[in-house]
Amino acid sequence: MQKTHLRECITTDLQRRNNKKMNMNRTILVATIFLSLVAHAQKKVPSKTYNLHSEFKYQVEISSMDIIGNTMFVLSESCEYLYQFNIDSLNDSRENIPSMKVHLPFLGGSDVEGLALFDHYVFYINEDGNSIKSFDLETLKPVAIKPNKIKLPKNNSSYRLYTGLEGIDINSELSILYVIQERDKKQETSISRLLAYRIGRKNNEFVLTYLDELEISLEHDFRYSSIALSEDYNSIFLIRSKFIKRSNKGEYFIDKIDFESTSMFSNSKIDMSKIKHFQIDNNKINNANIEGMAHFNNTLYIINDNLESASKNCYKSINKPTYIFTFKDK
Repeated sequence: MQKTHLRECITTDLQRRNNKKMNMNRTILVATIFLSLVAHAQKKVPSKTYNLHSEFKYQVEISSMDIIGNTMFVLSESCEYLYQFNIDSLNDSRENIPSMKVHLPFLGGSDVEGLALFDHYVFYINEDGNSIKSFDLETLKPVAIKPNKIKLPKNNSSYRLYTGLEGIDINSELSILYVIQERDKKQETSISRLLAYRIGRKNNEFVLTYLDELEISLEHDFRYSSIALSEDYNSIFLIRSKFIKRSNKGEYFIDKIDFESTSMFSNSKIDMSKIKHFQIDNNKINNANIEGMAHFNNTLYIINDNLESASKNCYKSINKPTYIFTFKDK
């Protein structure tokens, strides 16, 4: 693996983010509730659509994404592979081949649903049991995480509850990890929990200490599948979607919660009427599942999970492409 290049791109990105923030006396972030919202969300179409190499027509199920510098990392849900793309090399007129592919055998048996980079480490979610794991990008070896009152929501395996953890991102400046629960359905309503943890180190382990959480009320059958912090850490984006029965499409929204600088979350609960959002034109996203997102250069990058099946074969072509879509966030 190109350790020197990886270290350089991570260091350059952290320096760039720190330069943006050097005049801001930021402590911990606080969610600002939006009090005005148009009746119907604005619909957006992708500004670019990037087709990926034929390997991504197999049952790879890309479920997560993060961007450091100009390098994009995506992780397969169950195929034990981490892929890397150079953003500057993405081309919307041809198939895009990853610049690097790394086999991670210790992911075997995991149900990976999110990744976030922190220094030269990757934090990821194993939805099977709702746990947060990590590994070193330089040694490609797991690093233990010791929870400290971690209070992660439990994954209820009952049919259609969708209570797993589905998105993760990290504020590297403040060492704060955010993770979101897909939803926790109760009768005709459901909620999702956005949780925050402080990342610390003890000996050779990471320690996650619970900080706060925000409970989000969702409309019937909606769920969250990914989160992404803005580059300046002033906002957090969330993918909200629901399946359309008998269709290979869905309804997709990008929600946005802004942060302030006084404390964690100013409220413990928020409902959808108070969140700024836009709707993705579902005629342009021919897939019922989008699960990876990252923010870079005022642009949201989104990747789809190309398989909705319990049967998994990482080397079988199912002719269901994987795409990267981009949306300008302004």
